[in-house]
Order: sequence, then C-alpha cells, then structure tokens
Amino acid sequence: MIAKERQGQTVNTSVLSKIASSYVDLGSDPEDLQQRIQDGLNLANVTEMDSDQEKLGTYRVRFEVPFLNETQTFYTHEATTFLASHSVTEYTKKVRKKRKT
Repeated sequence: MIAKERQGQTVNTSVLSKIASSYVDLGSDPEDLQQRIQDGLNLANVTEMDSDQEKLGTYRVRFEVPFLNETQTFYTHEATTFLASHSVTEYTKKVRKKRKT
C-alpha cells in the first residue's frame, strides 16, 4: 500500500494509520522486554515514561524501523534512476514539486 502511494496512486491512508495504531496497542516487543529484564530492569519501578516507551516497542521494531529503511531504499533508487538521465537542476525541481504535494 505504501509503495502504491509513493508511485502516485490513491490509497486509503486511514488503513495505514489503523495498522500503525495497532502496533502501538500491542505494547512492548517481547525481545526488548526480555533484554531489559536481563539488564536488571525492576518492573515494579517502571515509570510512566518507561511505560509509554514500552508501549512503542512493537511499533518501532515491527513498523517504524522497516518503514524508514524501505523509505530510504525507495528514494535512493528513485533519485539514482532519475539522475542517470536528468540534470541535478531537473532533479531539484522534481523534489521541490514532490515536497509541495
């Protein structure tokens, strides 16, 4: 769905938002929690901020990091492909136009 949107197709972004929210609702990543326990985390002393951070664990590991990696890969490929046959000036114009949308 994200790839389609990046290619200019219309997609239902509310679905993507619901998916991201679901990852947050899942809570902490079990591997992260296990590592924190091994590092000596006393679960009885977890602060509210720690709790919020724990809640984002699954989101970050399962969605945010892969999303950002794919974003970098996509735009690196797009830039390389475009610059192979166009000037930097044309590329700059394309980037400015893309940022306005």
